[in-house]
Amino acid sequence: MAFAIDIDRIDSSLDAGRPLSELTELFPNQLEALHYYARWAQHRHLEAGCKCELCGRDEKVRERVCSWQTIVHHNSAVPHSVLTTAVAIFGPQIMTKCHRVPFQSHHAICSPCSGRLKVRRGFAQFLRYLFFAVMFVSLFVAAITSVMMMATALQPGGVDRTMVGGLLTSLSALGVCGIVFAYCRRLSIPGGLREIGKYPFTLESVE
Repeated sequence: MAFAIDIDRIDSSLDAGRPLSELTELFPNQLEALHYYARWAQHRHLEAGCKCELCGRDEKVRERVCSWQTIVHHNSAVPHSVLTTAVAIFGPQIMTKCHRVPFQSHHAICSPCSGRLKVRRGFAQFLRYLFFAVMFVSLFVAAITSVMMMATALQPGGVDRTMVGGLLTSLSALGVCGIVFAYCRRLSIPGGLREIGKYPFTLESVE
């Protein structure tokens, strides 16, 4: 049976500012929903206004082109924040099982806000790279510790408390990494642009 797409309901949902997680339910799959939103958002933001969309001032305002993107993996269990950071670090060679969904929007942003946005995005990128390294090390330590715990579980002495502590520390570090990744995405998108930069889209560049 063919999947019926209700365009009016979809557009009404977008106009109401509903999250993209709800939009996905109206499409056969997540990828089609994201492509539809990208086309809709780009069409809605083809021209910039006269006042800065971040602070409201009308001096030193320039039209800026914001490039947005999300990356969808065939395996939906792969966290988006981890996947985006991995692609940013390792490049296209890991994209064989991924789909890019990009779009552009035009916004009026003044020079002071543009400078602050550049600093925020640079700091967010630094944190993403730093905590991606922490995540990688934590996964390695957790895997090694788990193997060692299983190997020693049946021995007379049992599992060493140091191993348990190491495993708990690694798992805690992974949880912190998840929080930091979510914070970095929010940090890189200013409040005035978060309505268009819905999760899982990230702001890739501002020109």
